[in-house]
Amino acid sequence: MKATVTVFIILVAFASAGKIHYAEKYLDQIATSRTECFKKEGVDLKYLEQVDDSETIPTFDQQKCYVLCMINKFKFTDAELRFQAESYKEYFDDLVLWEKVETALSTKCLPKDKKIRSCEDAYDMYICLVRNV
Repeated sequence: MKATVTVFIILVAFASAGKIHYAEKYLDQIATSRTECFKKEGVDLKYLEQVDDSETIPTFDQQKCYVLCMINKFKFTDAELRFQAESYKEYFDDLVLWEKVETALSTKCLPKDKKIRSCEDAYDMYICLVRNV
C-alpha cells in the first residue's frame, strides 16, 4: 500500500511539474526509471518531484549523476556519447514544447560536439533545458 501511494504521488508530481511535460504514455516508465536512478545514485527521494521545475530543480550536489543515469537508461546517446535529440523527441506529445526543447538543445544546452561525457555534462544540459523551455 505504501509503495502504491508513493508511486501515485510521484506520478502526480511528475505530470504537473515545471515546464517539461512528457508524453502520457511514457509517464509510468519515466517515473519508474527516475526512482531507480535516484536509488542507484543515492539521491534523496524528496527531490523527485522537483527535477522538471525550473524554480526547484535540485543542484548537482543534490542529484549527483541522476541525469546521466536517465540518459543512459533511455539510450539518448550514441556509441560516441553524442546526445541523440531524435530519440528524446519520442517522449513528447506536444510539438510546440518539442520545438522549444529542440531549439534549446541546438542553440544553448548541448556542447558543440553534442557529447555528454560526464555527470556534470548531463546535469548542465538538463538544467539548461528546464530553464530555457
